[in-house]
Amino acid sequence: MRLGSVRPSPALVRLCLLALLFLAIAAAGCGSKKRAPSVGWLRSSDSLLSGIPKDQAMTGVIAAGPGFVAWGFDLSSDIGDGAIWTSDDGNGWNPVIGKASFSGPGNQTIAGMVAGGPGLIAVGSAGTEAQTTMQDDAAVWTSKEGLSWTRLPDDAAAFGGSGQQGMSDIVAGGPGFVAVGEDFSGGDADAAVWTSKDGFTWQRVAKDPAVFGGSGDQEMGKVVAGEFGLVATGFDDSAGTVDVAVWTSKDGLNWQRVPDDPLVFGGAGVQLMADLVAAGPGLVAVGLDSSSGKSVAAVWTSKDGSSWTRVLNDANVFGGFEDRQMTAVTRGGPGLVAVGCSGVFISCDGAVWTSKDGNSWKREAVDSAIFGGNGAQVPMGIAAKGSDLVAVGSDAATGDRDPAVWISKAG
Repeated sequence: MRLGSVRPSPALVRLCLLALLFLAIAAAGCGSKKRAPSVGWLRSSDSLLSGIPKDQAMTGVIAAGPGFVAWGFDLSSDIGDGAIWTSDDGNGWNPVIGKASFSGPGNQTIAGMVAGGPGLIAVGSAGTEAQTTMQDDAAVWTSKEGLSWTRLPDDAAAFGGSGQQGMSDIVAGGPGFVAVGEDFSGGDADAAVWTSKDGFTWQRVAKDPAVFGGSGDQEMGKVVAGEFGLVATGFDDSAGTVDVAVWTSKDGLNWQRVPDDPLVFGGAGVQLMADLVAAGPGLVAVGLDSSSGKSVAAVWTSKDGSSWTRVLNDANVFGGFEDRQMTAVTRGGPGLVAVGCSGVFISCDGAVWTSKDGNSWKREAVDSAIFGGNGAQVPMGIAAKGSDLVAVGSDAATGDRDPAVWISKAG
């Protein structure tokens, strides 16, 4: 979807979509009921995560490298640069060496990461011309240990083309690695897929308008791999509203679009799967649904990626007096742990949900001193390592957004 006259990267599209949604929806009765604090969550007080002028935020994290590796963006130079931080324990964080790898003309966006191949592979998009033209290509960075990074040379045949291209997520699967995203070269956005055997050399899967395209915009945002093959989730706005879209593949090279089911994927307003994990009955996706006129958290499940069920919307868990959304999910805690936020976007507080099986969910009581405050506190990613959970996001308590980290030893 277009935001102004410039085509943003896939990760920024999703962030802007969530921001616009919360600003547009009037929260009836913004006050919330008092809840007893939960046990186990702490907020990192690392000073390296704050104090830099303008906006910085973490948008994702994996358990890898020295312990945890988080990625996001840095707007301190007025142009969006990619940013990566590493941590041994989830509490103390350090920005990576070689920041020049994540800067350049136009915006540089890191949208996803996976462990494997050379060690770690990050994907996103990078500006190839002056910011005024915003000609972005898909981009890949590699690292042995997460502490220093190198951007692969721009390969126009694989990463570029007319318009803009961007990768949104990556997984180990198919011929080695599969990345998904968008291609905005035909007048609107089409879903796009890239594959690699080793993380260094990439090929673009042939465009198939019947699978990846259509009227309006189609984008892939997340991808997972398992016994079922590969499953990618994203959105399709060809019906005039933003609906969930799902694609499947056995090998990463040949893809099929799951037939649209309006009762599961569609409706008035926005339905969006923000994250996806192989867990529960097979697959669990979390996100939001604004068909009721306000945003509620939403969960979908599937055994194989081809047939999906929408988890019953329990107003006490997914909805409430304020808008709610889930932004990320991981295996951990009692089975699954999802994070997101509750409240209008400009004053949204962090929220946590847990589930044993992906079908029945509980909204955890959280301490407002840890997950709340002035402005918005928004967890955007979560990872588990053993019994430890680390959620990352942003905190706008000072006016600008600063990176924020929440830690749990018990989920």
